Amino acid sequence: MDPLYEEKYHERERNYWWFKARREAIYKLLNFYNIKYNSKILDIGCSSGLLLEELYQHGYPKNNLYGIDISKDAVNIAKSNGFENVQIMDGSELTFKNESMDVIISSDSLEHIKWDKTALKQWHQCLRPGGMLVVFVPAFNCLWSEHDEINSRSLIVLLNY
Repeated sequence: MDPLYEEKYHERERNYWWFKARREAIYKLLNFYNIKYNSKILDIGCSSGLLLEELYQHGYPKNNLYGIDISKDAVNIAKSNGFENVQIMDGSELTFKNESMDVIISSDSLEHIKWDKTALKQWHQCLRPGGMLVVFVPAFNCLWSEHDEINSRSLIVLLNY
């Protein structure tokens, strides 16, 4: 991904209403379904870790919050904010143990994964019995934008690197 574009993206994701509303919706879902604060939560496509940061602020311990992203820069930002369980990883090639996560969250990332069916199988294997999978994807083609095209091209370049 273009470094300048990625830098601007990370600046916007903190305060732009869309990202803030999405993070709030996820927290409300976890709260509604009474997800315990000691649950292990994986954020697939975690970017700079803002969702992890907000979950931590709501009481979830950092050592139970995990994140993966294909962007080295995004992972480095999340790590610099104290999230050690964040790493560079493809969403269709998880290296976590089977049945190791209580909750897996994928917010606007599944549609960027080339092997989406493989990814969903992997996610299912990582979930503990009775675990929760939260997936957000664009509902309408009109929501697919130049931003998504840039991210999709970047993903293909990174996976072929």
